Amino acid sequence: LALAHAAEGTPADADAPAEDATDPEARFRLAAVKLAQDDIEPALGLLADLDAEHPQYRNGLPRQAMLALFDMLGNEHPLTRRFRAMLAQRSS
Repeated sequence: LALAHAAEGTPADADAPAEDATDPEARFRLAAVKLAQDDIEPALGLLADLDAEHPQYRNGLPRQAMLALFDMLGNEHPLTRRFRAMLAQRSS
């Protein structure tokens, strides 16, 4: 839900490189746009990077969004398996 709200009102060229690629809010909005465009792999990549670089951003919202996407995709989906392994590796 937070991803959907982040995508609202975002310009059509929002998938262009952000002025400040280090801005977590801009990167979260870009992930939301990618997801709205059904471009799931890049969205998960952006969320994974945000989780790695800013784990406390919005109280861990990028990780929570990834977990919700995993639930939607199912445990056997290749993206779920790949990105869940990535999260597990960081947690250990």
